[in-house]
Amino acid sequence: MKRIGISVVIVVLIGFLSGSAVAQQDLVETISRDCKEEIARYCGSVSPGRSRILACLYAYTDKLTSGCGLALIDSSSELDRTIANLALVAKGCRNDLRAYCSRVRPGEGRLLGCLNRNKDNVTAQCKEALKAGGLNEF
Repeated sequence: MKRIGISVVIVVLIGFLSGSAVAQQDLVETISRDCKEEIARYCGSVSPGRSRILACLYAYTDKLTSGCGLALIDSSSELDRTIANLALVAKGCRNDLRAYCSRVRPGEGRLLGCLNRNKDNVTAQCKEALKAGGLNEF
């Protein structure tokens, strides 16, 4: 059961870290710190980036220490909060994203940057959603 639970967490984290820049750094730092031994032992030859380290950890799920496994589970809780915040912002800024950012490729903070560049034109609803979602650039 432990192996299945951690495996699911790793797969979800891979998907998240592949596509969104929001809160990635905290997740990466937590996993890097708490899974340091496992990363060195099992994934030392893996090139960092594009979630390759998480994919490697997935391959060794049965060998992860409880500390590393807990870090992955804790990171999934942070991921849940981040996804909820992103959903709030996406809903509140839907019209603004269509109006000002329709040609911007999602990922790596580009949509947030677009909204920030257009902050004088962004609706009050979008500004409130950004604030509620913890993206207080406005």
